Amino acid sequence: MLHPGTGLNVDPSTSRAEDVPETATEHATFTGFVSSLIPTSLLGAITGDAILAALVVSIVFGVALNMAGEDGALLVRGIRALTDVVFRIVGWVMRLAPLGTFGALATVVAPYGAESLKQRASLIVLSTATCVVYVLVVLGTIMRACHLSLFALMRSWRPWHRTPGGRHRHPLRMLLQPGRLRGG
Repeated sequence: MLHPGTGLNVDPSTSRAEDVPETATEHATFTGFVSSLIPTSLLGAITGDAILAALVVSIVFGVALNMAGEDGALLVRGIRALTDVVFRIVGWVMRLAPLGTFGALATVVAPYGAESLKQRASLIVLSTATCVVYVLVVLGTIMRACHLSLFALMRSWRPWHRTPGGRHRHPLRMLLQPGRLRGG
């Protein structure tokens, strides 16, 4: 139906084969996939490039910290303080993101002309429309099956903000509050 990328007038002969990444085949089997979930060390999972192993370690760490109760309270306070620092750094990166976007667009417009922006705009519109359909149809159906209201979730959605106590409040915490997303 839509053909993003057509009309870009990109010459494939100018592309180099060594610039194309090779297909990852190291975890092609089920046992290889499961083995990749188990990290070789705790810090190796977090600092390495295996995202699923880092996710598994994070979940196990979070469950263990939750089960520690008062013994883990000091560590929880330290993680909250670290979270504030990380959110501040993410805020700086988000403020600088438009400069990176401008640079990326400039590297595209320079060799291929301004016509290439129209193709990218159509790709953005197509991606946004796909996300909207997914949220309304797929997630709406799942939430309705769980007797929850998608529109109640959308009405109560607010960006992250600081509470008067100075701590960040995440909008998804409302999912833990009983009855908050019931339709009505």
